Amino acid sequence: VDRVKDDEPSEEAQPQPPAGQSDSVVRFLDRPEQGCLLLAPKHEFDHFKKNAAILLHTMDMDGGATGVIVDKATAFNVDEMVPGFDDFSECVLYMGGDDGKQSVVVVHPHAELEGGRPLGMGLHIGGIAAAKRAVAEGTLEAGSFKFFFNHVKLTAVDMQNMLTPDGGWLALMLPEGEHAALTLKNSDGEVWRKLNASVKKERTRAGGVGDGGDAGDGGDGGDGDNE
Repeated sequence: VDRVKDDEPSEEAQPQPPAGQSDSVVRFLDRPEQGCLLLAPKHEFDHFKKNAAILLHTMDMDGGATGVIVDKATAFNVDEMVPGFDDFSECVLYMGGDDGKQSVVVVHPHAELEGGRPLGMGLHIGGIAAAKRAVAEGTLEAGSFKFFFNHVKLTAVDMQNMLTPDGGWLALMLPEGEHAALTLKNSDGEVWRKLNASVKKERTRAGGVGDGGDAGDGGDGGDGDNE
């Protein structure tokens, strides 16, 4: 890894889901927003995006976005690939995407962390210098941070094509606590499976409302029996 990225552009967090939707399993978005998850359909065959759930952390003015695939674990821990991060030896390094010039970004739930930026839904990005200090001092747990090598860069055209019925991708929000917990979970493919199960459950509860593609058809393990 060439560098640790800690210069995320400052942006305001997107609005939180309305309180009245707290009983929903998942909220389908008409338009992707910062902090949401993009769920790949079962027919996505791109090497990096297949069976992917992408956390969008930066929205571009032209309609594009940058994000990280949240649950494609590498075979390495952070300390093995990032010099000077010995205190993060318990943290798996995740493959965030195929762009990013060999940089690393960190996502976490710590609003108080200096240098971090809120994404909404209880998630924050950046603040790596403060994270290193806090973990070294024992005030924060290393396991509360999730590290991603590189990212996914989506153009406005990419986003438009992905979110059509033919593209099959869905933009989703879970209830806040669950959204952050699932995004930060140490897993390899589990987030995609659990989101599929949540989509199927919500569509059943709502009588099919929110049907925007085939990602929620269950895929491989999306029938709710993948606990």
